[in-house]
Amino acid sequence: MGNTRYEGGYYLIKETKQPKYLDFYDLKKKDLTTLWAYVGQTVRYRKRWFFITYKTTLFYSEKARDNYAKNWIKYLYKQPMPLFKANA
Repeated sequence: MGNTRYEGGYYLIKETKQPKYLDFYDLKKKDLTTLWAYVGQTVRYRKRWFFITYKTTLFYSEKARDNYAKNWIKYLYKQPMPLFKANA
């Protein structure tokens, strides 16, 4: 095993009680597959406010990187959880 690291990215929808922008998007479940279009924006989903960011992380193998979930949601005071299965 070498020292090679593989970088992978994912979208994080993080709940907030103080929206940053007055202009926002009201998302439905079908819109969660296109989170790249809302990066850096305030959104409302299921009557809660969220801010969408793009994060990167390092992996030890290509397989682990490819199987990692691409979309995550984090409610206040809870651990992040994937929105969809990794291969979906």
